[in-house]
Amino acid sequence: MMVMITITTVFANVTISNPGTINVQLSAAQPLTADNFVIKSKWHEKGTFERTCIIDSVTTTDNVNYIISLNADTEVYENSYVQITANVIMSMLIGQVEITIIQLH
Repeated sequence: MMVMITITTVFANVTISNPGTINVQLSAAQPLTADNFVIKSKWHEKGTFERTCIIDSVTTTDNVNYIISLNADTEVYENSYVQITANVIMSMLIGQVEITIIQLH
């Protein structure tokens, strides 16, 4: 998948492997749950992120690499724009990344 990414210091890497799965790698270990993540999407470059995606689950084995599973009704698709926000507890930082989905493979 090709994506254009703007990353703050909280995110080391973000990939979207399919419409319902987002893989997030943090720049440092942080114990997070689904409540710490907010994912929004929109269809047009201009405008605001008004569509909030429902997170079914968040899994991790190391508190760095997270797999976020989205509800089937709020998945993200090609040619859409996605905003991922992580409220990082320990450092009180809020990291945010915006991704343009060009093509899913």
